[in-house]
Amino acid sequence: MTRRIRPATADQEQSLDLAVAFLKEARKHLKAAGAVKTLERLRKTLTSAQGAQRHMSSRRWHTEKKPIGDPTLGSHLDMRDAIKGRSYR
Repeated sequence: MTRRIRPATADQEQSLDLAVAFLKEARKHLKAAGAVKTLERLRKTLTSAQGAQRHMSSRRWHTEKKPIGDPTLGSHLDMRDAIKGRSYR
């Protein structure tokens, strides 16, 4: 049994993008301040947030995926799935 992907909204994706931007800005300031341990923790947090960003992007893509047979299929993977008769909707 496959798990359903929880839909992601554009607002959620935008909020996550903003959070990552703030973390990158904080990283610059921590580096300038010489806060080594805090900088190390922030880098791990930033890596995690960027992973969440990739996951969110995947959730949005699967949520908004075009049905099979649509001429605007986005990638070669869509074409492979279409050839094999797979559908995600």
